[in-house]
Amino acid sequence: MHVTFNGQNVFYIVTLFIIYTYIFHFGEKVKESLNCSDVSFIWRNAVPLQEIIESYSAQGIVMGLDRIMQVLDRMNFRFTIPSIHVAGTNGKGSTCHFIENILLACGYKVAVYSSPHLTDFYERFRINRKNADEYSMSKSFDLLLPFIRRQELTYFEIITIWAFVFFQEQKPDIAIIETGMGGRL
Repeated sequence: MHVTFNGQNVFYIVTLFIIYTYIFHFGEKVKESLNCSDVSFIWRNAVPLQEIIESYSAQGIVMGLDRIMQVLDRMNFRFTIPSIHVAGTNGKGSTCHFIENILLACGYKVAVYSSPHLTDFYERFRINRKNADEYSMSKSFDLLLPFIRRQELTYFEIITIWAFVFFQEQKPDIAIIETGMGGRL
């Protein structure tokens, strides 16, 4: 493979590197000094959304739905997609996969939310067996960002809310939701 760099490519790469370095070295100051739309613009163009979520998420595990419900209420969000909630100690991923294939064979548009991911963060969010990508999920992230900035949430809480918002935009016929810890979302 042969790669040719012209002046514009080099300028673009150097600019992204500077922004990326600045955000991670001075991230807290950037978050405090810029409003939400500025942060979204800079980060979307320099940093993967998964890393932004990690920068906002609280450490540890918080059992229960209270904080997720508070954020969804503040967003005035109602998840209206018919859903299958898969819970249990073992086999949740396999069960989700089996149900997904059965529903796809019947002609339904199927969304699946599962965790953890094995190789790619976006495999947690699937529509008709296809992993979501950063571009397709960026609109729902923009809706979510102002709310996650105001309340401390765990990584799992943030991506669960994000999955609900993303799936609502995609309008599947049915969603298969793998449970979180404790047998509840």
